[in-house]
Amino acid sequence: MAVEIQHDGPNKFALAGLDLNVPVDLVPVGKYSRATNVVSRIEGRLETRNGSAQIFQIPNPLIGTSYPITSAFRTFSPTVTWTPTNPIPDLTGATVNITGCSNPLYNGTFTVQANFPPSFSTDTNSGNVPTSSSSTGGTMTVVAMPSSPAVNTLFRLTQYVPSVIGERLAGAADGNLYSAPLPAGNVFTQLLGGPTFDGAPLSIVQFRFSADPAVWAIIANSQGMMKRRAGFYQALGVAPPLSIAVATAGGTGLLNSTSGTPYDWRYTYLNPVTQSESNPSPVMVTSVISRPTTFTNNGYTNPGNAIDGNTTTYANCTNTASGPFTSQRGCTWQATAANSAGLLSLLRLDISRALTAQASGSGNLSALLQYSLDGGVTFITIENVNLVNNTFVSSQTTISANLPVGTDFTQLVIRSTLSVTQGNGPTGAATVTSLIYDINLTAYAVDGTVITLSLVNKSANVCVTPPTDPQETSIRLYRRGGTLPNNWFFVGEFPVASLSQGSCSAGTLLINDNVPDSVAEIGNILSIDNYQPIQSVQATNFPLPVIFPSPSTGRLLGCGDPARPDSVYFSAPGNADIWPAENWVVVANPGEQCMNGLDYNLRTFVFSREQMYIMLPNIVAGVTFTPAETSCRHGLKGRWAFTKGEQGIYFVSKDGIYRTQGGPEQSIIDDSIRPLFPVREGQTGTPTNGYDAIDMDDEDGLRLTYHNGEIWFFYTGLTLGMRQILIYDERRSRWRAAIYTNQMNMAYSEPNTDSSLLFGGTDGDIYNVSGQTDENNASIPVEFTTGAMDQGRPLNLKEYMTVNFDVDPGGATDTNPILIVPRINGETATEFTLEIYGSGRQRFTLPLNQAGAEVYAYNIEFNISWNASATVNPIFYQYEILYRHEPAEVTHFHVPASSLGMEGWFHIRDGYLTLRSTQPVTLTVTPTSGAAQTFILPSTGGRKQKLYFQLASNKAKSFEFDVDSSAPFRIYADESELRVKQWLTNIGYKNIPIIAREQVGRPFGQVNV
Repeated sequence: MAVEIQHDGPNKFALAGLDLNVPVDLVPVGKYSRATNVVSRIEGRLETRNGSAQIFQIPNPLIGTSYPITSAFRTFSPTVTWTPTNPIPDLTGATVNITGCSNPLYNGTFTVQANFPPSFSTDTNSGNVPTSSSSTGGTMTVVAMPSSPAVNTLFRLTQYVPSVIGERLAGAADGNLYSAPLPAGNVFTQLLGGPTFDGAPLSIVQFRFSADPAVWAIIANSQGMMKRRAGFYQALGVAPPLSIAVATAGGTGLLNSTSGTPYDWRYTYLNPVTQSESNPSPVMVTSVISRPTTFTNNGYTNPGNAIDGNTTTYANCTNTASGPFTSQRGCTWQATAANSAGLLSLLRLDISRALTAQASGSGNLSALLQYSLDGGVTFITIENVNLVNNTFVSSQTTISANLPVGTDFTQLVIRSTLSVTQGNGPTGAATVTSLIYDINLTAYAVDGTVITLSLVNKSANVCVTPPTDPQETSIRLYRRGGTLPNNWFFVGEFPVASLSQGSCSAGTLLINDNVPDSVAEIGNILSIDNYQPIQSVQATNFPLPVIFPSPSTGRLLGCGDPARPDSVYFSAPGNADIWPAENWVVVANPGEQCMNGLDYNLRTFVFSREQMYIMLPNIVAGVTFTPAETSCRHGLKGRWAFTKGEQGIYFVSKDGIYRTQGGPEQSIIDDSIRPLFPVREGQTGTPTNGYDAIDMDDEDGLRLTYHNGEIWFFYTGLTLGMRQILIYDERRSRWRAAIYTNQMNMAYSEPNTDSSLLFGGTDGDIYNVSGQTDENNASIPVEFTTGAMDQGRPLNLKEYMTVNFDVDPGGATDTNPILIVPRINGETATEFTLEIYGSGRQRFTLPLNQAGAEVYAYNIEFNISWNASATVNPIFYQYEILYRHEPAEVTHFHVPASSLGMEGWFHIRDGYLTLRSTQPVTLTVTPTSGAAQTFILPSTGGRKQKLYFQLASNKAKSFEFDVDSSAPFRIYADESELRVKQWLTNIGYKNIPIIAREQVGRPFGQVNV
C-alpha cells in the first residue's frame, strides 16, 4: 500500500507579530517566535525594514584634550605601547595626534587600540613606527572619538511666521542642548546661555505666547526651565527686581501730591518679545538685613569674613586636584537670628562672591552655592559651576535668590562646596578659588514704613536697578500717590539701552517721571502675581522636570516638585513665563508621585505612578482645574514612557504596556511580549527567544513614540544592559523587533512635515530613517522564526521530507545567501542549513534530508535570516511542508483476541512485522486454545524494517497479539501482515493485516494560554 504524503500549507508569510507568551510549538501560523528587522509593507509578505542614516554627531568633550607622554616603545607586535605621564580616560577607538616625541618616527596620527592602565596601545601609523624602537616625551591630543554623549531628546519646532526660522533641537546626556535650523536641520550647534541640564531627557512642548505670533519651544529640566525660538534662548519666567526704587525731586513738572498722598514707586522688568512682565520691585520700605552668626568650616580661610558685614573682606578657599580622587572643601554658615521684621512682602538672600576655576584635560570641578531652609536637611542650588577642560572667571558679583516670605531664619543654612578631580587625566590639575565677601538676608516688611516723596509741581527722578537677565530689555515704572493712593499705576515703559546713570548712584539707572496723575489713572494697575516658575514650599523659581500643555485653556502645566510630589502647577493663560504662586493643585493621593501629563481629545490627563487623573477646567467658579480620578487604574512607570496613538494613550506601567482613551485601560502585551515584563508575583521579566527582559529600574530608558500607526518601545535590557526596540502595530495588534548597527536610545516622529522618523543614538549620533542600509552602508541583519508546526499531532513523530518556499531572493548571492535553518522538536535540535540565492520571485523546493538522513520529528520550524543591503532585499511570500505521519510510539502494543476475519478454526503460518525500534522487541502470539508463542525481534537501529517470524503448529478460532520493548517503537500497520489458512479446506493461505490501520485524529480542543 502506498504511503500517503501530506501537505501542510501553503502558509502565507503574513506578519501577525511576535508571540513570546507560549512555547514555540504553540505559536500559531502567521506569528513568530522571533521577528527582528522584518516588516510587512504589503500584507502577506515579509521583507527588510528601512535603513538609517546619520545626520549629525554630538561633539565629544574629550576631543581637543591633551595628555603628556612619558615613554613609548614597539617590539615585534603590530602595535605601539605608550605610557602617559598621568592616567588617562578610556580612549579606545579614538584618533589621536602625537607630537614632540624624542624619536620623530613616533609623531603622527594614531588610532587607540586598547586601554590597559597605566598604558595604552595604538596602531603603528601605517607602519611608520619601526619594530624594536622606543621614544620618550611628547604630547597626545585627541582628534576624534568613536562616540559622544547619548542623544536622549529630539524636538522639531516648525514656524509659520515667514521671518522666524524653524529648527530641530537635540538634548544629550552631557546636559547640553543643540539646535539645527530648518529646512536642512542637520547642522547642529550648542545653545549657550542656559543651564547645564542634568542629563535626563528634556521635557519640551510647543507654546504660543498671546503677544507673539511665533511658536516657542518651552524646555523643562530639574536644573532649569528655558524657552527657545530662533534668535532667542532665554530663561522661562522673568526675574523680578530685588532692590527698591529710590526717588528724589526733579525739576519743575506735573506731579503734585498736595491734594492726595505722597508718592512712592515700584518697577518691573519686561521681555518685549513675549510681553512677559516680572513681579515688581519691593515696596519702598526700609529693609532689615540679617546675617548668619556661626559657621562650620572645611577648608575656607577666614570664614567669618563672609558674615562680618564688611563687604571688602572675604573668606577664601582654593581647592586643587592632586590625583585621581575627588577633593572636596567648603564651609557652611548658619544660626541667623529670628525674623524681627514681622510679616514680609519680600525676602532676598544675597551672596557676594568672586570665583576663578580652571580644569584641563579630563580634570573636572564643580563650585556649588546652596541654601537650606530646614536646618541643612535638604539643599537648594542657586549656582552650580561645572567645568571639564574649561576656564571660568567671575569678579565680585552678587548672587541673589528670593526666598519664601515665611522662611524660618533660624533654619537657614548657606553652603559653599568646591569639588575637584584630576581623574584619569592630564597634567593640568583642576583648580578652583572662591572668595565669599558677604552673606545676608534682606527682608522687606509688609507693614514697614514706606519711604515716600512729597512733590509740588515737580517731576521725580527715580533710580532703578537694571536687570541682569539679557531677555529683560525694558523697565516699566509704576507710581502710587497723589490722587491715586490705593494702587500703583503705569507710568511708562523704558528700554534699558535708553537709560543712563544720571544723578543716581553707581549701578542704577535714572528714570524721570513727569506723568500727571490724570494720565497714569487710565494706565494699567501693577500686577503682583507674575511669578517665575515655580513657587515651591522652600524655594522660589524652582524648576520643574516635566511640563505638558493644556491647549483648551492656553496654559502650560507641570509636575515633579519634590516638595509637592502629588501636585500639578499651571501657568497663566497665554503666557508660559508667568506661574502665579496660587496656581497649583493637589492631584494624586497622598504619597503618590505625579509623573507626567498630556492633552488628549480636548482633555488634560495626569499620570501618577498608580493611576491616571483628569484635570477638569472651570467646572467650579473661580477654580481653574479640578482633578478627578479616572477608571484607568494603572500608573506610569517612567516619566517619558507614554505617547498618543491613533487608538488612545499608550503607557508603560510596572507590569506591562497599556492603552486607554481616558477610561479603563487595556493591555497590549498579553498575547505577545508579556514574559519580558514582571508578571504575577514576579519582580522582573524573563529573557525570551533572544529578547532581553525589561530593566524596569532604568525609568528614563523607558520610552514610547508614535509614528505612522506604530508604537515604538525603547528599553534597556535587564541582562545585557543594551538598548532594545519593540514596535507595536496599532491597526493589527502585532509586535515586531528591530536592532540597529548602532544602539538607538529613542525615536521621534517629526510633526508638521513629511513622514520623518528620527533616532537619537547612544553613540551621540542623530539618525533619520532612510535607505536600505544602516550607518556607513552597514548591512541590516534580518531574522524571523516560524512557529513549530506539529500537523495536529504534537506527540507523534512525522517524517519531514521537503519544504517549498515562494520567495524573491532579492539579489542574494552564494556569498551572501538567505539562510534557512530547520529546527525540530521545540528547538532541541537543528537540521542542515539550507541556502537560497538569486533574483525574481520563484519557487524553491528544498529537501530536508540534506545531512544524508531523513528528518523525523514531532514538530518543525524554520529560522530564516539574511543580511540586507542596497543590492540584497529578499521578499518571502509563502511556504508549504511535505511530510508523512508516523505511527504512534509505544512500548507496549496489544491486539485483543480477533478472528482476523476468518470463520471457525484457522491457523497462522507466519508473518511480517514492520517496525522501527532501538531495542529488541518481543512479539507474543496467544491463541484462544493452545500455548502462546514468543518471538524476540532484533532492534532495527532506528530504521524502518520488515521482520519475519514463523509460528509453530497452531489452531484456534482467535488470536491475541502483544508487542513489547524497553524503548519506544513504531509499528507500521499497513505494511505488517499474517499468512493464515482456514482449517480443513483446500483454500490457500491469505495475507491479512495483523492490525487495522492507525487512525489519525485531530486534537479534541484548542489550548488557550
